Amino acid sequence: MKKICIGMWLCCAFLQAQINRIVTIDGFTSPQAITMTNLSVFVSNTNNADFVKNGSGFISKLDRTGKIIDLQFIANLNAPRGMAILDNILYVVDIDTLKGFNLTTKKQMLNLPISGTNSLNDIVIKDSSVLLVADSETGLILLIDLKKKSYYTFVAIENNLGTLQNMAIDKKFLYVSTFDKQHAKSRILRINIQTKEIGVIHEFSEKISGIELTENGGIIVASWGRNNEGKLYKIAKNTTIYTIDLDEYLQGPTKFWLDSQAIWIPNTLNHKVQKITPEQ
Repeated sequence: MKKICIGMWLCCAFLQAQINRIVTIDGFTSPQAITMTNLSVFVSNTNNADFVKNGSGFISKLDRTGKIIDLQFIANLNAPRGMAILDNILYVVDIDTLKGFNLTTKKQMLNLPISGTNSLNDIVIKDSSVLLVADSETGLILLIDLKKKSYYTFVAIENNLGTLQNMAIDKKFLYVSTFDKQHAKSRILRINIQTKEIGVIHEFSEKISGIELTENGGIIVASWGRNNEGKLYKIAKNTTIYTIDLDEYLQGPTKFWLDSQAIWIPNTLNHKVQKITPEQ
């Protein structure tokens, strides 16, 4: 695989970046996912491997520099993993329930149990009133109609394609990461939103979890690597694979967040979040 600098895919302003500035933020409890607004960053926390409803999960709020504003901004969750923000509502998948919280008041606006699920692990926005949520145990991706507060199966991932992990979406396709039970093989799937046709873009001989899309049509994925020496890869539009040079290994990277200025990566194994910004 070829190597590229992180600055080559964040945005044009960083094309000449040679050094990555890494800010490490401590104090989390097995951080799982990151989402943000223009001003704030939100991190889901769970140390609940058995997915029991014990109220130990929470959402932390940071500013864009990485300073923790409120460690337990939203508390008394169970195993919050994927998150998405739509119209000032923070939507969270929590074991078998989709929950929504007003970001201004913290008031809970939605509590929608998803029947037949027990391991909801990611969520993406399809349009202004529709979300897609993933359940790793069943392999189901469900379409949530927020106006009707109803849902149905959008597509099911067959067992031979691996265990459903994370998702990313554009106007035409839904991209999904999966891995097998031995964590020896991972796949990146591309699902046509209209036809539901599923194709395999690439296979990795390691555990792939987080997935994001770049503005130019590339795909960034987070790997747990071997011996927990995690890393990031870029899949270019021509399917060429590049290793992204971060200058250090990650520890259990999951659902990261990519914007034009930085990449925010939750590292579940060392209970930290890393903000990586290219420097000129």
